[in-house]
Amino acid sequence: MNSLTMYIKERNKTVLILFSVLISIFLGAFLSFVAYKSFLIGVGMFAVILLGSIMLLLLNFSGIKKTLIILFFFTLAFNIEFPLYPFNGGFSASHPGGLRGALVVNQFFLILLALSPVFLKEITDKHLASKRQLKSLEIILFVFFTLISIISFFFADNKPAASYTVVRLIFMMLFVFMMLKLTFSSIWDFFLKGVILLLPVQFGIGITQYITGQYVGFRILGESKNPFRAETVFGAAEKGLSGTLGHPGILGAFLTLVMPFLLLYYLNSEKKTKTRSSLVFFSILLCASLIILTNARTSIVIMLATFFLGFVGTSIIRYRADEPANKLLWYLSIFTLAILTFIFVFSDALIERFGDSDLLYQASYRGNLSVISWGIITENFKNFFIGVGPNNYTDTVATMGSGFAYTQPVHNMYLLLFAEGGIFFALCYVGLLGTVLFKMTTVIFQKGKHSYYALAIVISVINIFLYNFTGWANNNNQTFILFVIICIFSIKIYEEHKQTRLGQL
Repeated sequence: MNSLTMYIKERNKTVLILFSVLISIFLGAFLSFVAYKSFLIGVGMFAVILLGSIMLLLLNFSGIKKTLIILFFFTLAFNIEFPLYPFNGGFSASHPGGLRGALVVNQFFLILLALSPVFLKEITDKHLASKRQLKSLEIILFVFFTLISIISFFFADNKPAASYTVVRLIFMMLFVFMMLKLTFSSIWDFFLKGVILLLPVQFGIGITQYITGQYVGFRILGESKNPFRAETVFGAAEKGLSGTLGHPGILGAFLTLVMPFLLLYYLNSEKKTKTRSSLVFFSILLCASLIILTNARTSIVIMLATFFLGFVGTSIIRYRADEPANKLLWYLSIFTLAILTFIFVFSDALIERFGDSDLLYQASYRGNLSVISWGIITENFKNFFIGVGPNNYTDTVATMGSGFAYTQPVHNMYLLLFAEGGIFFALCYVGLLGTVLFKMTTVIFQKGKHSYYALAIVISVINIFLYNFTGWANNNNQTFILFVIICIFSIKIYEEHKQTRLGQL
């Protein structure tokens, strides 16, 4: 036992020495770039290599499986795509906008492929998933959602563009079955670590965009050449940071899905270490700051609603469980004071953003986009039941006119899915939202041990449901994968909740 302990200590010492040497080398490279070339390039090089070093340490101490899963969650805010076909920048000449019009490989697919042999061994030794999991409504609906997209693919005019969505769904099915092999607590731990790591990176990139007024240079990670909102009806570009998600609205939507999990974990009455509590609190502050700096109206309103629902929901859970709520009332008082102070200090900016801006024009304009999409849906029986093809909406609408309305997807997720995959495709998606909402509400009312996490999922689903009426941001890779993760959480929480209740009978 002593020799084993000595071996572990020596190995850890060796790893720390190597890590220190790597950091020294990378710091030297960083300073060289700052002195001779570009500060931004130096920062980028240092950040990438530092994160690479952290991954090496995780690989050494946690093993390949845990490291790859953490890497998957950490890179949720990135979109590192390599188009396979066509080769002209990833967009076909006939695909005006929306998601990429190409068959691509991204970091999510590569990580899942790397994880496949590990999980394949587990599946061979045991089973693909339990019968209860395979019979869960989320799995059934997601399988149908994927199958309908494959059927619709064969009727699409632009098949390279359609392949983008279909291949993503197939890989997400693989991801779902992989995660079903893990416990909820394991998945949650990986998710939390990934989010805590990715938020400072997005904040650093976003703040640099905001200060310099231009993109930083991380195009490979998904950053847009124009990271701000395009010119409004008033002829001025709105300066809201977007990080590596390409658009302020997408970053805002992404963060409004992450925020409930951070908030409810922090408000959870379960005991946590001071270090983890501090990290989560800091992450909440970063997340809220990023949402405000996106300058995205819908995301800001949803964030405020998230805090309200989080505090109210937590109060109800604690009241029904006879838990003390003094600390929660203290948090609520601080939150209310902070909001009132914020409104008072930035009242002029808020009036300009929500009152004197193009808000009414945008609402009217997006309503007109919905009318156009409904015309496509009801054009014939084929469009109504099968759709025009996954990711083929812009290809279809481009033949009807010119300008923004005919080069971008309809700013309504439900109508977009209806138009691209038909009525059953859209109903599967709505059914997934409804199923998750119903199951998690049941867990809360039945006083399940995961009530706080169930409440976080309920708030996230409400956020998705509301945001979908204003845009199609939840169809982008990062936000769509977050939606899939929410479905996985729902399956695991409900399964463990049922097992607990059966054990109590």
